[in-house]
Amino acid sequence: MSDFNDIGISRALDVPRIKKLLSIGLFASVLHFVGDMILGWGVEDETLMGILRMISAYTGTSDGGIFAAALLGLLDMVLEWLSCFGIYRMIAPYSPKYAHSLRVDSLRQSLDVRRAAYSYAPCPRG
Repeated sequence: MSDFNDIGISRALDVPRIKKLLSIGLFASVLHFVGDMILGWGVEDETLMGILRMISAYTGTSDGGIFAAALLGLLDMVLEWLSCFGIYRMIAPYSPKYAHSLRVDSLRQSLDVRRAAYSYAPCPRG
């Protein structure tokens, strides 16, 4: 067990597997871009102000477009996390402390992003 780290991954650098994980991350970034373009990223009504201006980009998108962008986002999050695992695999043989920090923080950050998405909705109090 001396040639494995604390979660059972070999300490030897596995370059083909890391390349595959990073190429999956590149594909995920293309999916992310496609989802943004389906939603109409950057197409806002310039005559409006504030939050109405931000929301105006999505009012012209069809229901199917919003559904497709949501599915792409769901798939994209999983694939981007696999890419983060590839970065973890590159760091793990050289610095287990930083690799552990990356692994824990990337999972925590992805959960915080999802939680923050729901925190912007106004909720009635009282």
